[in-house]
Amino acid sequence: MALASFFLVVLGCTPDPVESVASVRAMQLEGQYGESIPVLERLIEENPNDIDIYRLLGLALLASDNGSTAIWALRRVTEDPEYGVTDLFALAQALAKGGAHGNAREVTEEVLAIEPDHLGALLLTTNLVTNMKKWDDSLE
Repeated sequence: MALASFFLVVLGCTPDPVESVASVRAMQLEGQYGESIPVLERLIEENPNDIDIYRLLGLALLASDNGSTAIWALRRVTEDPEYGVTDLFALAQALAKGGAHGNAREVTEEVLAIEPDHLGALLLTTNLVTNMKKWDDSLE
């Protein structure tokens, strides 16, 4: 798999999109999120309406600590009528990492409205409320 990833990234070879998406998924399963980003960017240029590619790019950017950059890709995913709770939660995480705590809290509330026991959303909400309280306290 590493050799296939090398050819995709370095040589710019992009076989059919289905094969490339499968390669990206395999890369990400191996923890190679950063390495998958250039491949995904190229795939988006070739397939600008493929929501799955935006989802993979958003998750790769988020995993690579590029939360603020991941926001646009994950927002694009949540514009699709078939987005899921996992997509919303990823957007909330990206917003939080990007410093948009108020927006992150709103999206986290959407997640909890759909799935009230979503542990990740509950923890993120707790962290956001705590950080926002600290911020408010520092202004006084």
